[in-house]
Amino acid sequence: MSKMTDWFPSHIMPVHKGVYEVRTPYNKANRYCYYDHRGWRLCCDGIKYAEEEKSYTSEFMHSSMILVGSKWRGFTKEQK
Repeated sequence: MSKMTDWFPSHIMPVHKGVYEVRTPYNKANRYCYYDHRGWRLCCDGIKYAEEEKSYTSEFMHSSMILVGSKWRGFTKEQK
């Protein structure tokens, strides 16, 4: 298993686009979220569903990552 970064508050944006592990106030349902140049996408309970968010074209999103207390972390090295 690859090493993970520390947890970051949601106002600090990731450097790379991709799926991140998240903790939100709704943490039982939201465990992963996709981030790209448009911002955080909808959070999901599975990596597969979070990855599918990259294809969503709408700019208007209500990601739970905007909620106070939301955090994210990623891998310390790029995954291949």
